[in-house]
Amino acid sequence: MLIIIQAVCFLAICGVALTFFYSKETSIYGDRVKDLDKNKISAKTLTNYKEKILEYGNINTASVRQSNRLLYIHITFDDEINIEKAKEHATKSLELFEEKILKYYDINFILSSNNFTIMGSKNIKIDHVAWNNNLEVKEEKTDEKS
Repeated sequence: MLIIIQAVCFLAICGVALTFFYSKETSIYGDRVKDLDKNKISAKTLTNYKEKILEYGNINTASVRQSNRLLYIHITFDDEINIEKAKEHATKSLELFEEKILKYYDINFILSSNNFTIMGSKNIKIDHVAWNNNLEVKEEKTDEKS
C-alpha cells in the first residue's frame, strides 16, 4: 500500500514539474507586456521630450530609456538649482507625454547635480511622483581651533 502512495505522489510531482517547466508561455514577462505594441513610444516622442526639458533651464543633460513598460529618465542639473526646484521640473515634464503614455508606462526619475541625487517614480495608478527622502548636500562648517 505504501508503494502505491509513493508512486502516486511521484507521478503527481513529475506532472506538476513538467507543467511548470515546459509550459507553452514563451515570454519571460508573461502578460505584463501584452499591449506594448498598441502603446509604443516613438523615438521622435523621446527626442522631443529631451529637447523640451532642456528648455526648462538649469538642466545640463537629459536622457530617456524605455524598457518594456518602464521609462527611465535621468536629468542632470547645474549647481544653481536646489532639490525642490529640480523635483518641480521633473514633475512638470510629465506634461510633455500624452495621457495614454502616462496611463501605460511607469516612470522612474534620477535627478542629479553636484549638490544632490534623488530618485522618484510614478506608477500608472497614481497621479504624482513619489520621491525618496534624500537631502541636499550641505557643506559642514567646522570650528577647528589651531
